[in-house]
Amino acid sequence: MAVSSYAASNLLAQVQGQTMYVPPLDCLYSHWNQGVNPLVEEIRPLVEELLVRYAPQKEDLDHVRASAYCLFAATWYPDCDLQRLQFAVIYAIFLFFWDDNMDREEGSSHRELTYNINLGTQYRSEAKAYVNWHLGFEANGCPEPEYRNPQLEMFGMAAKILRKMTDKDTLSRFRDHLFFFILGLSFPKALLDSREMLDCWTEVNKNIILYVLKFDRISLDLLIDFSYSENDLLSFKKEVADGATTTLIPVLMNEHCISMNEAVALSVAGLAECCKRFDMAAAALRKRAMEFDINVQNDVGRLVRCFETMQSGCYNWSKKTDRYGVGPYRKEDGSLQFQL
Repeated sequence: MAVSSYAASNLLAQVQGQTMYVPPLDCLYSHWNQGVNPLVEEIRPLVEELLVRYAPQKEDLDHVRASAYCLFAATWYPDCDLQRLQFAVIYAIFLFFWDDNMDREEGSSHRELTYNINLGTQYRSEAKAYVNWHLGFEANGCPEPEYRNPQLEMFGMAAKILRKMTDKDTLSRFRDHLFFFILGLSFPKALLDSREMLDCWTEVNKNIILYVLKFDRISLDLLIDFSYSENDLLSFKKEVADGATTTLIPVLMNEHCISMNEAVALSVAGLAECCKRFDMAAAALRKRAMEFDINVQNDVGRLVRCFETMQSGCYNWSKKTDRYGVGPYRKEDGSLQFQL
């Protein structure tokens, strides 16, 4: 059910200054495949070089360093080789920079994009043309399209690695999902006072999560539920500080007429249900795979492990990164309690 129009300023006013409690979540992932790639230290010089080059202002550089991109890539992909880990971290930085430029006013070197709809549209158009060219989908001899955002060059670096590792069909699917991501971050703050918040939140997050599915297709609904709940729980302190309101907690508060911590409890319950559903689906997939040859069984096992490492990796990174800033508020039992 859609909610009535709800101004972003009113949403923020409801939660600012409140104390948020998140119960322990480690137990949800304790039996899943997870870890940190042992090659993590080898990508640190590359990451630091990129951050200094593309976020040279001190305020911006402090912000991006806090995001712990090396840990992000190494927990999402704990078993891959160095080339794939390099691709993962470069691509991740590109996505994070894009996200911050489109919806973060403070600490962004492109603050005008937050409010200027026309400029944001042009920004996305240039990005899509750049992505298309660097993935090899333009005619031979076609010059690289012009662009004003130098941070796009990080995608060019990632694309150069990716094109060595995969075929044209996979590149095409990858491009399509990245275009969904770019479209998903298309609601600047200027629109938030006039859009129904639940519809806006759903549309934004639906498009963002599709990029995660570029190689794996277990269940779109299940993956969306996971990413909505976990990300919006652990990043909420940051989002409130940034003035962002297209997140799950304030939407649940308004939709169900409940308090903030009641919305948190509802979100955590949904996350626990997602874990249960995934375990059941994984068991069913493995059982079904037993009717086929060893190659199918290995593929199913790899698919399940891939999801487990991505989801548990996202959680392990989220609770530690200074980007979200919740680590210092973690209690001995794994719960979190902090003031917004």
